[in-house]
Amino acid sequence: HLNDVGSGKNTKRPNYKKLWDYVGIGKIKFIVASELSRLSRNTFDFLELLKHCEKNGVDVMIIGLNLDTTIPFGKAMVTILVSLAQFEREMTST
Repeated sequence: HLNDVGSGKNTKRPNYKKLWDYVGIGKIKFIVASELSRLSRNTFDFLELLKHCEKNGVDVMIIGLNLDTTIPFGKAMVTILVSLAQFEREMTST
């Protein structure tokens, strides 16, 4: 059980690094996040995490989103949503 506190602004978070490693070594089977933006507010970083999870058989579940990221529609929708989260972060940080 990893609990990451803070923003999904970037991947420079100790527990994000642990999560990445756990996915890679098969220590976990799924990731549950309260919101998409808690995992990442960067489209590239999120898609890299999603690809890493797919490669290692790890499901990604976002509470409140009923999207299957293993099919094209679900993948497209989360890409749009994380792009909007990145846009919001960029707009509020200037």
